[in-house]
Amino acid sequence: MLIRVRNRCSDFNSYRAARVKSLFNAESGCNFDLEATLDIDDGEWQLGVVVGPSGSGKTSIGRQLFAAGEAAFWQPQWPAAEPVIDVIAPAGDFDAVTGALAGDDL
Repeated sequence: MLIRVRNRCSDFNSYRAARVKSLFNAESGCNFDLEATLDIDDGEWQLGVVVGPSGSGKTSIGRQLFAAGEAAFWQPQWPAAEPVIDVIAPAGDFDAVTGALAGDDL
């Protein structure tokens, strides 16, 4: 099975958004493309695990694999006009926000 993920959103240029992009050497924070060939077409598998770092497409792959699609995944309602990094604790410390998102405190 070929999975194609094409996620698009606005590319924001706020201070925090630019700082996050610089942490990951990303020129753009708005486009994500992934193609993966999964050997699952025969239906013989009973348990599967999709692993990878944050932002690698695990949830996007899951949305395409399961019939429930979007309904199977909880999604917070973020403002479309702002990047997530600016909405979380806007007056808070940048390192604390990115650390919480990255799970550094676990």
